[in-house]
Amino acid sequence: MPRLLAIVGPTATGKSALAVALAPRNLTAHQGLLRLASLADDVRPAREALARMRREWPDNAELEGELLYYELLGGEPLTPRRARAEELLQTEARCVMPRAALGLARLRADDATGALAALDLAPMPFPHPAVRLLRAVALRRLGRVAEAETELAGTPEALLRAEERVLRREAAGG
Repeated sequence: MPRLLAIVGPTATGKSALAVALAPRNLTAHQGLLRLASLADDVRPAREALARMRREWPDNAELEGELLYYELLGGEPLTPRRARAEELLQTEARCVMPRAALGLARLRADDATGALAALDLAPMPFPHPAVRLLRAVALRRLGRVAEAETELAGTPEALLRAEERVLRREAAGG
């Protein structure tokens, strides 16, 4: 992915940045910049884009959950982020990224059962790759190897950041 970003990045980033400059309250324009930032191999560019978006849309639970997830992936302190993800899910149980953030927080706290419970709060017909990855890690830690492998099959390594690839190796048993 980093090579792809080097190829399309300057033009696409310029167009998305121009769209944001012309319509700073346009969520779609910001999401374009976020998608490009997400192509980077580490979480910092996406975290920065999400932090800017959160300032514009402070009541968007999905954005806040995604920021919490990236912060946890980047090694930020666990306790305040886990607490905030739990608060979000009390009112927004159907949001995907707060569930991913709470699942990751619980995995970091060595609570695979709690992580799985957070990730499975509500049915998802098309699970987010982060949710599938975290489910695979939790299932592996619980000794449910076949289920972990099924989840991994739906989580292409090419879509993962360096921090997520470490989790993928754990889920694969390595």
